[in-house]
Amino acid sequence: KEIVGVIDVFRDITNDVQIDQAKSEFVSFASHQLHTPTTAISWLIESFLDSYRDKMDAKQLGVINEIYTYNKEISDLVTDFLSVAKIEYGIEKIESSQIDILPIIKGIIGVGQKHSIEEKKLQIEEKYSSEKCAVKGDPNLIKLILENLISNAVKYTPEGGKIIIEYAAVSAGSIIGGKKITKKSCIFSVADSGYGIPTEDQKEIFTRFFRASNVKEKKI
Repeated sequence: KEIVGVIDVFRDITNDVQIDQAKSEFVSFASHQLHTPTTAISWLIESFLDSYRDKMDAKQLGVINEIYTYNKEISDLVTDFLSVAKIEYGIEKIESSQIDILPIIKGIIGVGQKHSIEEKKLQIEEKYSSEKCAVKGDPNLIKLILENLISNAVKYTPEGGKIIIEYAAVSAGSIIGGKKITKKSCIFSVADSGYGIPTEDQKEIFTRFFRASNVKEKKI
């Protein structure tokens, strides 16, 4: 029961830190460079549609709308990269206010994901409580979370599938997902008839860039 010796192990992490910093700087720089052209493309397409919408047939209009949708996806991804870079540098300003997220949900379904929903012929069931429900947080970050959850449901649900989106006020003491709610809350949930996540993969849900084994072979 006596200490007879100590071993200290030292490792110089300077190189690792420099590589990580270089990566962050590259992501930030590339995101800034990409943001300008993707925004310009969106403006040009909108301007083109305003001028020539009535002169195009359904097929031509469909192609232009598809270009617009895919460009928006790239633009949103670039915006996400910029947000990550700002968080890493500690310059992302977090705003906090009372938000009614129902209009955000409806905007994502009716605009952001509308094209994909119609293309895959998905059935969207919306369940909203009559009681108004507001949450406190940053509107942009809340929107990002909701977009991720809804777009994942759209992405991983096969053609003709069903997605249930629920948003409701619940009272203290309610049991949601097997957990007791301790105070009056707003509950948002997305359920779908998609591929699901195998039990053995569920521990990896919050791992970066994780994709379940059952969808790796599918064209997503």
